[in-house]
Amino acid sequence: MIKSRFEYHAPLSLDDAAALLPSLEGEVSIISGGTWVVPEMTHGIRSPRHVIDLRRAGLGGIRRDNGSVVVGTTATYADVRQADAAPLELQTMAHGITGGAQVHNQGTIGGSACYANPASDAPGALVGLDATFRLARGERRRELPAAEFFTGSFATVLENGELLTEIVIPAASAGVRGGYYKFKHCESSWPIATAFCRIDAEGAVTRLVLGGVSTVPVIVGNAVGAADGEAVEAAVRATAFEPWGDVLADGGYRTRIAPVVAKRAFLAAADDKEADEA
Repeated sequence: MIKSRFEYHAPLSLDDAAALLPSLEGEVSIISGGTWVVPEMTHGIRSPRHVIDLRRAGLGGIRRDNGSVVVGTTATYADVRQADAAPLELQTMAHGITGGAQVHNQGTIGGSACYANPASDAPGALVGLDATFRLARGERRRELPAAEFFTGSFATVLENGELLTEIVIPAASAGVRGGYYKFKHCESSWPIATAFCRIDAEGAVTRLVLGGVSTVPVIVGNAVGAADGEAVEAAVRATAFEPWGDVLADGGYRTRIAPVVAKRAFLAAADDKEADEA
């Protein structure tokens, strides 16, 4: 039960939500799916003066737009899994999300991105997909790459009174295939490390991003061109990043397993390519 008192707002459109948020005084919490905010309010971790529920603001859905895929900020993991328009890597990410059916059906990728837990799947996957985030505050709208959105552990570039409205994922180039892999201690735990990998028609890496190993997703630039798992592992070992740790694993452990997780993402992409050619 939530013991603290708060004022509840349920805007019916993006314009209403964007105008409402900057006008409120005191701490404000935004609900996209509620799987982060509501438990924290229940346990007294946060006690906002205002709660804005975006679920009636028309910000859901997944659609194609000029070749890109647009994911609304309130689109759930279940929506992603069921959407033909969603990239395969994003669907793979949505499978096995920690929390079971309730989180699958209520949790949102947009909400997870804004919460910016380094151990969650969304940050690394969205940076891997080279997504663009659309943000709104009042009448102002702006866009920025996912790689610039995350600034640290549970920290983003979102300004006071600003909200995420959509995530735009560009179409992959012809012949490009992708793989996503996550390592967890068990089904109910958070990922210890994740990896997103894309390869071109010849099987060479075009993009490799690690999640969970640092406070922000790590782009492994020197992996581009690698054409086998060993080269991918070597590229990750040669990449400098500040390790991040929590109660599940320290930074040293995450650093040690990152090359293996990256290799498995590469192999998943290669298997996808072979299956497509069969």
